[in-house]
Order: sequence, then C-alpha cells, then structure tokens
Amino acid sequence: MDTMKRHNKLSEKQINVLITIYRFRFITIPLLAKYNEVSNQSTAGSLKVLEEMGLIEKRYTSSYKLQGKAARYFLSPKAIKLFQNINDINQHSLNLFYKTKLQSEEACDSHIQTLQTYIDYKAKLNNNYTLKSKYELYKHEDQPDPPSDIYAHSNNKQQPDIFIEIHNNSQAFVIQKRLTYLAEFIEDNYEDKQPKVILITNKNNKKLGKIIENINEEYSDQETLILWYLVWYEESDLFS
Repeated sequence: MDTMKRHNKLSEKQINVLITIYRFRFITIPLLAKYNEVSNQSTAGSLKVLEEMGLIEKRYTSSYKLQGKAARYFLSPKAIKLFQNINDINQHSLNLFYKTKLQSEEACDSHIQTLQTYIDYKAKLNNNYTLKSKYELYKHEDQPDPPSDIYAHSNNKQQPDIFIEIHNNSQAFVIQKRLTYLAEFIEDNYEDKQPKVILITNKNNKKLGKIIENINEEYSDQETLILWYLVWYEESDLFS
C-alpha cells in the first residue's frame, strides 16, 4: 500500500476509502460514514475528490430520488488497475470488478445490504470476531466457493466461526442448494468447533423452515448448524 500511496499521490485516508469500496463493491455516503464513524459531510467530500480523480464512479438514476435511494459508488477501471499485484488485494475479485457497471439494481441493492449487515454484525460481535467480505476471500482454500457474503472468524477458541449468507428474493430451492453445499463443506473441512451458518432472508414460509430443519438434522450431530435469522430491512436502512 505504501507503493500505491507514493506513486499515485494518494493519502492514507483515500486509500482506505478505496479499500472499503473494494471490500463491498458498492457503497453509499451514509453507510460509508457509518462504517468509518465519521460524518456524512466528510464522507461526501472524500468521495467527491476521488470521483474527480477518476478513481470511483457513481450510479444514480432519476428513479433513485423517487425511491429515496442514495447514490451508489464503485471502483473505476483506473482504481482497479492501481490495486493490481498488491498482495493484500484479492486479484480474482479485481477481475470481477471490471463488470461492476453491468450489475443489476437487485444485485446492487444486495451489495448495499451486505455492507449494512457487516456494520450491524461488527457491532453485535464486538471484538470477539474478525469480519471479512466475500471479495477478500475468493479462491481461498479454506473458504466455500463462492465465499459467503460475510465470514466472521472467531478470535478465541470458545466461539465458532460464522458464515453469513444473504438471500433476499431467492427461491427456496436456490437457498436449499447453497445451504446443503455449505453443510457438506463444513462437514468435510472442520472436525472440531464447526462454524455456524446465519441465513438472512426476507422470506418467511414453512417450506424454507422445513428445508433448514432437514439440513440441520442431516448434518448436525448435536449442535444446530444453520441459524435462521429473518431480517426485514426498512427502506431507510437498505437504501441509505
């Protein structure tokens, strides 16, 4: 990162903003401010400078105003190139980012919810866990493929790791396939202190509940594997 700072005349603060966008693919001013525990005004100023430098781009349409949605910001091709060949940056994810402009609105909203969820769980789990986004973990041997939206690594031996999955608007069979894969991955790769899976979804039906119950019975000897957390984000939260 020092090399990046030196050759591109970027401050440490600016690099940290770019890294945060890399971690979540899309961000908004209110959520980035919340993530960094700074004001919206300060965050807006930082993003404006980076946009003028051609390092980030903005997605904002006329429908956003009607829906109360904040502008979404993402890395530009220029910023992606700056991150190439830097050890701490997942190079597979960088290649995916060249297609960020093509992401659907639903996919964009899902990324924003991931950032909101990350902020929520970082506060809930306190310093007991280290959280990482899926874009930091692509192609890691000790992670599912593709990785979970958020991975919480326990900082002590008493608590299990946690895979956090966000599946809003997904059909039940899609969720079933993913949860079964995760259960098999955990069974094959963890002998002691098996991780937990937290499923976050806006679906609340008996079919999904039965799917989770069956997977827990099949893959868990004693402790529950999949914890089903229904999360109904208000528009002001999801679209902020």
